[in-house]
Amino acid sequence: MDVKDKIIEIIDTLDEIDEYDVGLVDKLSNADSKLSDLYHLIEKSKLKTGECYRVIQEERKILLERRKIKDDMSLLAVYKREKEKLLNDKNRVFLKQSIFKKNRELQESIYNNRIYTEEEINRILMGDKNDL
Repeated sequence: MDVKDKIIEIIDTLDEIDEYDVGLVDKLSNADSKLSDLYHLIEKSKLKTGECYRVIQEERKILLERRKIKDDMSLLAVYKREKEKLLNDKNRVFLKQSIFKKNRELQESIYNNRIYTEEEINRILMGDKNDL
């Protein structure tokens, strides 16, 4: 093992994490602005079926990117809160456990609708008979 290279690699990795963290707020804002553009497109335009499908595909792509950003922000919050544990070799395992725990929580989380009931969602997906 080349100790010097390993230490430089660790420092570079920590710098990369910090730079990524700083840029996340801008990335989140950008995703939110894109979604806002699409919402206004939907609101102001009479879209054809194929156009609706493509808008929803784009919206889903942005929402998935946004979810990744939010998950990374949550993981980085754990890292920032507990990064002092990196200094003591006996504590590093606890930092790993905290990161794994938060990642598991993010992976297992289930979204609960804030407003819509399941019946209302099903009606939207199936189409309302009054819409015909």
